[in-house]
Amino acid sequence: VLRVSFVICFKLNAFLSMQDGETPLHLACRFGHLRVVKELLQYIQKEKGGTDVGLYINTATNKGESALHYASKLSESNTSVKNVHDAAREIAQLLLDGGASVYQQTKDVRTIAFCVLSGARQ
Repeated sequence: VLRVSFVICFKLNAFLSMQDGETPLHLACRFGHLRVVKELLQYIQKEKGGTDVGLYINTATNKGESALHYASKLSESNTSVKNVHDAAREIAQLLLDGGASVYQQTKDVRTIAFCVLSGARQ
């Protein structure tokens, strides 16, 4: 129920970001909510088109983190989702299919590969 309400609420402006630059997509990726990620991407595709999906996916927070950075750091310690590794893999695939950049770096020069390797050690 919470996930669906989250999506419905932000459909008014899926590009809305908080002070730290996080969008609803960042939050859904951070907590491993695959269904919310799917619905947000479908909504952007329907309302804005394919080019905007890529822009949305690659939107960076104030620290330079994309939704893919968040998905790559997903672990049991930061979500209650069952099968967290499957969820992280599926979310990452959705983001990559939508145009996520694997070369995007955070402001402290952390790459996606760094985040994946760091998450694997947790």
